[in-house]
Formats: sequence, C-alpha cells, structure tokens
Amino acid sequence: MNDAPHPALLPAGLYDLLPPEAEIEAEVTARLMGVLAAHGYERVKPPLVEFEETLLSGAGAARPKSAVECARSSSRTFACSPSLAPLTAASARSR
Repeated sequence: MNDAPHPALLPAGLYDLLPPEAEIEAEVTARLMGVLAAHGYERVKPPLVEFEETLLSGAGAARPKSAVECARSSSRTFACSPSLAPLTAASARSR
C-alpha cells in the first residue's frame, strides 16, 4: 500500500492537522502567545491576501517573484505573500 499523499491535494508546504496533533499545536500556540504577551508583544492579524500592487510596494514589500497571484477581479489582481512579515510591516506603517 502506498501511504504517500496525493500530490494534487495540497500545495507543497501545506498540510492538514487532525486530532490529536491539531490540539497539541493549539496548546503550544496558546502557551507561546502567553509568553510573548508577558514580554509586551501584541497580537497582529495581517490580511492573507491583498491587492498585488500594494503587496509589492513600500518598505514592507514582498519580492515580485515570491508573491503568489491568487485571483483577478475585473481590473486588479489579488496576491498572497509568502511571508507575513511584509504584511505586518505594511500594517504597522499605515497605522
């Protein structure tokens, strides 16, 4: 029997977590967030997608080859950043 996942189910680097691993990850994340909060860090939640021209501009810009085009509307392209760092930098800069 072949236990290898089908390559078309999820893109490389993405995976599902099922019980009990999903619960373990949630507990570790909650503990880590508590430690960071105790040291003065605050939670941010940048958008997962944004307009491509915004993602590729400014101080927190992603490199054009690293951004992933997600969808197109009538005249604008949405893109996903491979890293949340540029999105977080852009959010902080615009506030």
